[in-house]
Amino acid sequence: MKILHFVIFAVVILIMPTMTHGISHAQISAPFKLINSPLVQFQSGTSVADIICMQGFVLVIKTENGHPACVEPQTAQKLVERNWGTMALQHNKTVLEHQDDANNRFAFSFFSNILQQNNGNVFFSPYSISNAFSMVYEGARGSTADEIQSVFHFIPDDTIRKNYVKAVNSELNSPNQQYKLDIANALWIQNDYRIVKNYADTLQQYYFANATNLDFKTKSEESRQTINNWVANKTNQKIIDLLPTGSINQYTRVVLTNAIYFKGNWTNQFAGYETRDENFTTSYQKTVKVPMMQTLASFKYFADDSLQVLKMPYQGGSLSMIVLLPKDNDLKSLTSSLSVEKLHYWNANLTTEQVLVYLPKFTLNTKYVLNDNLASLGMPSAFLPDVADFTGMTGNKDLSISAAVHQAFVKVDEKGTEAAAATGAVFQTTSMPLSKYTFRVDHPFVFLIYDEQTDLILFMGQVVDPSR
Repeated sequence: MKILHFVIFAVVILIMPTMTHGISHAQISAPFKLINSPLVQFQSGTSVADIICMQGFVLVIKTENGHPACVEPQTAQKLVERNWGTMALQHNKTVLEHQDDANNRFAFSFFSNILQQNNGNVFFSPYSISNAFSMVYEGARGSTADEIQSVFHFIPDDTIRKNYVKAVNSELNSPNQQYKLDIANALWIQNDYRIVKNYADTLQQYYFANATNLDFKTKSEESRQTINNWVANKTNQKIIDLLPTGSINQYTRVVLTNAIYFKGNWTNQFAGYETRDENFTTSYQKTVKVPMMQTLASFKYFADDSLQVLKMPYQGGSLSMIVLLPKDNDLKSLTSSLSVEKLHYWNANLTTEQVLVYLPKFTLNTKYVLNDNLASLGMPSAFLPDVADFTGMTGNKDLSISAAVHQAFVKVDEKGTEAAAATGAVFQTTSMPLSKYTFRVDHPFVFLIYDEQTDLILFMGQVVDPSR
């Protein structure tokens, strides 16, 4: 079987600054025509994904029995807040202020920022970083909140944003027999430290993050191991000992953790016996030998004068790997021009073709300290003890981020893909048959792991030298 594993992990640690210095959704205007009532449509065999509501109405799915209801936005708000049901994400994208674009816009801007210091292999999870800082944003206030919002493009309206997060997490966590995709969040609190109840309730209700009390002050190492064990369990043992010795100490007050795990099978599988060592030309015009996989199958494909685009689906139809292969080995021109608008254009112009694909096996291990990246993107206040405002978490202006770290791992071979990623932010006080098209990945390329249901980029990277 061709197995695909993806693990995303995010952690935020909050520490006292003592040592550092003295369903509500917006209204929908989609042009829907009422054919029958949603329940009649449902009972006649129409799937929830195909149910139609009248213009101005929101589709809500009843928690008790899965029955659909089309209601006014104000009613939907009350139903969601009372846990009567959840919003059907695929029907109400217009209400979400294009948050898939917001996540993907952050992905491209962060990718560009990384490339300013690193022109080698790159791999990270924009969704992991964004999801972690979404929980941070819930507790931010003033200019700190404004800066975080400007970098991640979070929805300013509290109710809409929270319900969007809940809807996305519910969508991504929907059971599927053909792949496994799970999201988990947790809130860890110093046992004698006061957290604003509304903040803890928000994380539990919308992020499904349960709160656990630990003794960071006198049992720092034991607390670190407890959190690391949670990380290991949620990432299928792919990330071990995420928090290094000394990262939890007597000044730690709060730790936020976020993990995503994905396991699935390629739709079009590679045969191991077809893999052969072939040349790969790096960005430095150096030729290296790499094991090159190959397969001939139907893929969604696009090409123009500057690049080829290939979408390689995974079983279940919800996730794909999008490979962006620049022509003439011009990786820099590709990466400097990436945008949400171009992603829309490529997706809209893909056509199903018979393609002979050559893809190298590769493994990437990456680690980034995010402080400078995020500060340069426009949110320096969160890292400044005298400026940071997280009063929404504690009621006091006593927290700042001392370190934010993201780690990632990906392995691609004939069996599929295995990946793991972790984000941490520390708060302190202060020979094949002929085909019509050939897609030969024998020079540097960019790849995305893309969720078709939410239009989110879950992972992103570039491979300059697969032999490293």
